[in-house]
Amino acid sequence: MRTKRKAVAALLATIGSAGILASCAGESRPDTAPSSGAGSSASGSVSGSGTTAEAAAEATPAPAFGPDQSVANVAAALREFTITTPTTEVPAGKVFVTATNFGEDVHEIVITHAGAPDEEGAIAEADEIAPGQTKAVAADLAPGRYQFACYIKEEENGTVEDHYQLGMVHQFEVK
Repeated sequence: MRTKRKAVAALLATIGSAGILASCAGESRPDTAPSSGAGSSASGSVSGSGTTAEAAAEATPAPAFGPDQSVANVAAALREFTITTPTTEVPAGKVFVTATNFGEDVHEIVITHAGAPDEEGAIAEADEIAPGQTKAVAADLAPGRYQFACYIKEEENGTVEDHYQLGMVHQFEVK
């Protein structure tokens, strides 16, 4: 019975996440003045369903700002081993990213400068995004090239599965 409840909770989270993705995908807020500078960030989670005690227990503090204060809102879908988003360019300033894990493994979304092979120098991140879960990450980005990446490395049958090396990276430009 408990497994069935978890499956229903995961399904509800996925359905809720699909609505979030549909409402945020590629939307930008030109009416909000961008702020300059890079590096300030916060990460947190957005509840996919908000209906289970487990989701509330896993919640982390919300980002310092939300989609209504952002210059750009980006939706990203995480799967083995891809990060899918139509976003290739965003305006400089506050960027709010909603990442939903549609895969079977735990993933993360980390904003780094383009080409960074690991989390060192991460600008913002939301980690441990469980299957069916949605988390948000926010960052104030200056013009330049950046990437969304999953840097999880896990051992599977004696070999290391490096999500980044397997293709979980998506580069974009901030102008």
